Amino acid sequence: MKPTGLSIHHSVTPYDLDILKSINSFNNSHKTRFQNQGMKISKLGNWCAYQAVSGWSDKHKKYIIITTREDSEQGWTDSNWDANSHGGSIYNLSICMCGNFDTTNPPKGLLKVTSEWIIKKKLEYSMEISMIQGHRIWYIIQELMNKQRTPITTYLKLLKSENLKNLYRQHEPSWFKTCPGKNISDALIKSLADPAYINMRLKNLSLVWEKLEAFRAGDLKHFDEWEQSKKDSFIRPDQHRLKHNADELRRRRSNEKYEM
Repeated sequence: MKPTGLSIHHSVTPYDLDILKSINSFNNSHKTRFQNQGMKISKLGNWCAYQAVSGWSDKHKKYIIITTREDSEQGWTDSNWDANSHGGSIYNLSICMCGNFDTTNPPKGLLKVTSEWIIKKKLEYSMEISMIQGHRIWYIIQELMNKQRTPITTYLKLLKSENLKNLYRQHEPSWFKTCPGKNISDALIKSLADPAYINMRLKNLSLVWEKLEAFRAGDLKHFDEWEQSKKDSFIRPDQHRLKHNADELRRRRSNEKYEM
């Protein structure tokens, strides 16, 4: 089945723990939880239910992605389920970011590699942006469908209209999940899936903020190159303000040289 969406998770393992140790932990826990429910070991030899894991590599000294399950191999997370009995069927890929983001903020490098993987899958399978959500959203939908027998199309319309508040209002606190973490907002999830929706206030987005920091540091040449780069055109809403600030900085520097 072609993937129709994507679910983003987080772990309880520390974000600075080596990714191979985290995957080993997932293999052990997911085998115990899901083997009896029908999940099979992946062709890559993993019991991990996610298609990919992002985390810190002690070997490479940076954040990386490791594929643990082929896209065609269904895992056993709450977002991979057959909903035919409720008026439709979806199949979501899933990725887990190593770290407990209920208690800590996600590192920039981790967000960067995760975003690159998500966008690659989004383009490869022509996924709608509304079908890329945190685990908590898919979990709510699954539980509401099971409890209310409501067609899945009802919830997919809510996602497409970005009316996530209506989903949250319907949840029961006893089974609500925060995954992928309280410190990863729905806005941040959306920005990871599509740079066109990046919120400039989210300093976690290193691809944007590295260039903005260069501008703030007075690196005008770097800023000029960034401003002209088509690949960064997604921050156009604030581009005029930034250009005005750059012009003002140039003017001040010119005056300082003149006064000297």
